[in-house]
Amino acid sequence: MLQAPEIMIEEYEPRRHAKSIAEMWNRSYESWGGDNSYQTEQSVIEEHQNGTHLKLFLAVAGGEVIGYCSFSHYKEDTGALYIPLLNVRPDYHGRKIGKMLILRALEETIKQGWPRLDLYTWPGNTKAVPAYKKSGFFWEKRDDTTHLMNFIPSVLQTGAVKPFFEQLDWYRDSVREISVAPDGRKENGFDYFTYAWEKDGLKLKMEYERTGRGLRLIETEDYLIKVSIPLQHQLPFGSSYPVIYEAVNKSGKPLTLQIKGVSNPNISFELEETRTVEEAERVEGQFRVHPVEEEQNAYQTHPVVEAELLINGQPAVFKLGIEPKYPVKLRLTLPDRTMLYKGESFELDITAENEYATESLFSFSLPEDEVLAFDQPVVQIKVPAKARKTLTVSAQLKECGIWNQKLAITAQTGSLEAAVIEQEVSLVFPGTEAAFGGKTDKGWLISSGRYSAHLDRSSNSLELYEDRQKALGLMFPKFGLPYTNEFKKSPAEQVTTYPDGEAMVLEARYKLDSTREGLLLTTVIKLHRNGIIERYHQLHNKSGADFTEPLHLKESFGFSLEGAVIPYCSQYIDLNQGVHAASPDYWDVQKLTENWLYADDGKMTRGIAWPADRTLIRDHWLYAVEHPFKNIAAGRTVQTSPLRIALGTWSNWQDFRSFALQQGYSRSRKPDTSSQLKISLNGGNPFISGASELQLREQKMSFLEGEISLSSASGSIVPQSRVIRASEHLAETSLPLLSGRQGELICCSCS
Repeated sequence: MLQAPEIMIEEYEPRRHAKSIAEMWNRSYESWGGDNSYQTEQSVIEEHQNGTHLKLFLAVAGGEVIGYCSFSHYKEDTGALYIPLLNVRPDYHGRKIGKMLILRALEETIKQGWPRLDLYTWPGNTKAVPAYKKSGFFWEKRDDTTHLMNFIPSVLQTGAVKPFFEQLDWYRDSVREISVAPDGRKENGFDYFTYAWEKDGLKLKMEYERTGRGLRLIETEDYLIKVSIPLQHQLPFGSSYPVIYEAVNKSGKPLTLQIKGVSNPNISFELEETRTVEEAERVEGQFRVHPVEEEQNAYQTHPVVEAELLINGQPAVFKLGIEPKYPVKLRLTLPDRTMLYKGESFELDITAENEYATESLFSFSLPEDEVLAFDQPVVQIKVPAKARKTLTVSAQLKECGIWNQKLAITAQTGSLEAAVIEQEVSLVFPGTEAAFGGKTDKGWLISSGRYSAHLDRSSNSLELYEDRQKALGLMFPKFGLPYTNEFKKSPAEQVTTYPDGEAMVLEARYKLDSTREGLLLTTVIKLHRNGIIERYHQLHNKSGADFTEPLHLKESFGFSLEGAVIPYCSQYIDLNQGVHAASPDYWDVQKLTENWLYADDGKMTRGIAWPADRTLIRDHWLYAVEHPFKNIAAGRTVQTSPLRIALGTWSNWQDFRSFALQQGYSRSRKPDTSSQLKISLNGGNPFISGASELQLREQKMSFLEGEISLSSASGSIVPQSRVIRASEHLAETSLPLLSGRQGELICCSCS
């Protein structure tokens, strides 16, 4: 009997592992419910060379990669590392390979001092959920995706419980209840996740609060200590609220508890208490919630009420997340019209949402400026507790542009003293002949005719619109090597908008001290009235020393290939011809032979061109261009060549190609498209005499699957057919055939 090869966990090395990783993915596509796309050694090397992974852990058996676990910073939230992708080759399912990889990622998280490890899976992957939970993950209840969080690193970093794990094994001794369902015990609007361990009479329980991602309870055989907020999870900012710490001495052994509040930019919390707990003690503090500039993302770490505890001299940090709410939230809604015109009167809906627990009267004024005027600018609206109400006001459009105001809203709630809340609100009024730019409540925008570009102040991403329809998204730049997502969190230091001839320009300046101290980045977006947009970047060295260390700037963008024509292998492949082929996994960007992509999905035409001296690469599901800088002298500025985008500018790909290449073409020799499935007969000779062969080759990175049928128009050859399965891993095939007469038409169909 053959002995199974030993399974080892190794870190990725391109020369040793890339080819085997490609084979692993090619043998795994069915288990992912995916398509027939395949990977090659080179595509694996390029993917990982351009990625932001900290590490890549591989399960290897007999020299073959049979498991894959990527490991990176978590760009969607703070305080966590992340497993972007976990896979085990199907013939190794059930052998606990996934567990080995997860535990290796957890080990690395603990080693690097991070408190949490996150991952996503798809809703149908329920068979993996017990293994994830046994490894310490909690399944967060969400409607949009399946997100799991692991607090075991935080558990093992908590000084107060370290002695327990000298006897307990966090994995083997867990007695946590595991079910194939989202986790969490709901209490007063809070969700609590519970760990529990037992061994030889030794017991330990710890609870974590979902939104603050923090510890809130420790229970042992000797004591129970917990924190709670007695009101609710959603709290209007600008007020103070109670928080309660409770300690119970269960065994009668000496127990002392020290609590010290920790303030942060969102919450002020000053509390310092020391108690000797004979039986039970209750400590109440007050924390104040400061105003926020935007609504809390429900799936990111919330502001926390934090305290440093000493339990018999051993440390533990307790955190409870709360969701700050605007005491009143105003939403302004324009009428459902394609466009409003200068001088036109219209009705505007204003919805006020009351977060107070009592009926409230809200008063505010709508300022007139060069864009808008109001018939009755002073507004009062009474809203029941925890409810919303809408009223309509009349307004006149004086000029196309941005109405952006910071409103002072006076809130009167019963017997309480009136409070004033500030809220920024914006309305945008484009015009067919208008060009303008400025600040909004979400960021900044420039508009020209039917087109607009929006720079988001939170993510630094750029969204391009034709009318009200989003056409394209360009991500924040990344700097490396290795690349990081740190720039996403850096707010713009200064943003200006101005006209430049018939175009509108937006310039955003950022400090890059976290990347290179003394380096400034200016991102420039130029929007033309015909739908052409350019984006480029300037790097300015304001320090007194040269930057001689190599620096790379990577700019990524999304581009849907629905209805696309792409320059591929010196042909122009029309993705509308044949089966659906819009997945970027089907197309090897290294085989793009010109510097452009074009698509017409029936709603709008889109095209993007990158600098001819740069190579397009993949950045996960995005495309990207890298700009290397070898030396930036002190006081000097260097600039990237632009990305150029056209929205609705040209109705055919040939004209956009001419723009991208900056060269014309003869109308009489207009380039034509090819199909994604290439069929040739007798080496390209359609006139058959004697023995011949039909070749069929898949041009995209996908294995052939389906039935090939051959016949002649007059029926003089015996019809043939062949069924090809994706498991055969064929990208091309051929069929021999004999023709009865020279010049006879042969028919081939594929399904």
